[in-house]
Amino acid sequence: MHERQANCGQQRRNKARTLVDAPRIAPYNPRPLLGAVPGNLLYRRVNERAMLSSVAQGLRILIWQLLGLLLLTAGTGLLYDGRVARSVLVGGGIGLLATSYLVFVLIKRGLQPTRPATVLGLFANWFVKTLLVLGLLAIAMRSRALLPPAILLGLAASLVLYWLAVMTRSAEVSGESSAKERDKANG
Repeated sequence: MHERQANCGQQRRNKARTLVDAPRIAPYNPRPLLGAVPGNLLYRRVNERAMLSSVAQGLRILIWQLLGLLLLTAGTGLLYDGRVARSVLVGGGIGLLATSYLVFVLIKRGLQPTRPATVLGLFANWFVKTLLVLGLLAIAMRSRALLPPAILLGLAASLVLYWLAVMTRSAEVSGESSAKERDKANG
């Protein structure tokens, strides 16, 4: 009887061990990179580089937007009155908050390399960002202290600065790669 209870306890421990080890079995945990195992040093370095690169680009876009917004606000403050400058600042701030949300999502995605991004997740984040912009824009437009055209000017400037930052980054990356290719060809 005692021997049978010991075997039963051993079987329970084996079952528990297989349940704990299940995420490590290949069909349950597909490899995101060819030839890289999640515990592998190469896998971690590739993911860290990709995350740092995307986070750096996101922060770079935020800095571009912030500096451009401050310059535009200062320019409208000098040319017009403070009400126009405040309105431009609020409109640009709405665009800056939307970009900040997307950078936050990007950082969160980078910290979860085992959960791949999905199209549904992309549309859900885009929908949340759109609701955030429209909600803040509706609140700002109802304010009597702000001018609606100046709010839209600030938001439009924020979006233009976003795309300028993205386009200059892609130009820098393509320029770096072509320079490296030229160096390799020249010896």
